[in-house]
Amino acid sequence: MSLYDTDFVLWTRQQADLLRSMPDSTDIDIEHLTDEIEGLGRSAVAELSNAIIRVLRGLVRRSIDPGSITIEEILSAQSDVVIRSDAGVWRHVDLDMVWRLAKRHVDLPEACPWSIEELTAEDFKVEEAAAASRL
Repeated sequence: MSLYDTDFVLWTRQQADLLRSMPDSTDIDIEHLTDEIEGLGRSAVAELSNAIIRVLRGLVRRSIDPGSITIEEILSAQSDVVIRSDAGVWRHVDLDMVWRLAKRHVDLPEACPWSIEELTAEDFKVEEAAAASRL
């Protein structure tokens, strides 16, 4: 497996660095091309972070009012997390920041009660997490 398959974000950074090291005598628009390549990595992290926020907010909502969101809705959001975490993107998510955003205006623990590995796992037990999230 290549770095592209195992750590897409790092791959985008390395490819941008390689382009920057190219001589300026080429007709390639290195500055904009590197911005676009690095942007792909940043976008992948942002999309995964937003998907995790949806799961965490679902779990938080369910802990406050179990009737406000169904397990199926949380499972659907968590499936999106699994898909978006491919190629090691999950390694670049700042879970502390994501948790702070997810728990805005709600009195919850300082630290996220789930790890990034748990949240991105295909076998994440949403029903158990929702039941245990009586935070």
